[in-house]
Amino acid sequence: DGIDEFLTGFLPRSRMPLHADEPRTLHVAPEYSDRRWTVSISTETPVTTRSSADSDARADCIVSGPASDIYLALWNRSSLDQLCVSGDPAVIGMLRDNVQIRWG
Repeated sequence: DGIDEFLTGFLPRSRMPLHADEPRTLHVAPEYSDRRWTVSISTETPVTTRSSADSDARADCIVSGPASDIYLALWNRSSLDQLCVSGDPAVIGMLRDNVQIRWG
């Protein structure tokens, strides 16, 4: 639920500074789960789409691993060391550098 909250609740807000001149995609695929998310990053507000485990993921970067580790990495509470990052790691790096949830 925390991964979904981050990717579909916080990330698509219009004031998020996550943008790319060249469109990029990030696919998030937790192990042992049928839930998947693809984030489209462009000059516009990021768009997140949900999919199932049997969908064909085509993305610039795919992040997979235990859901708990993905959750912590997305929220910038741990490194990416425990995850499998395939494709262009700059895409997940861009997200982590530009999206930092602050309360207050």
